[in-house]
Amino acid sequence: MAALTFRQRRWRSAWSRSSPLAREITWVLILKFLLLWMIWWAFFSDPPARHMQLELSQVEHRLLIPASPAEPAHAER
Repeated sequence: MAALTFRQRRWRSAWSRSSPLAREITWVLILKFLLLWMIWWAFFSDPPARHMQLELSQVEHRLLIPASPAEPAHAER
């Protein structure tokens, strides 16, 4: 228990010696990390829906075979 209180005192001492700007940046980074984690958890943590999955052959066909251009690459004047 004594080691824990020594560590706490040491950490608090280091925290109080740092500049206000460093403390503010630290808090902002912690807040941003938490917000990014919440966004990830809310929108990206679950697997995609089954009806949204494509077969591998369809994906290969779309990625590997280029589409023919509908209009020329450069405009004529």
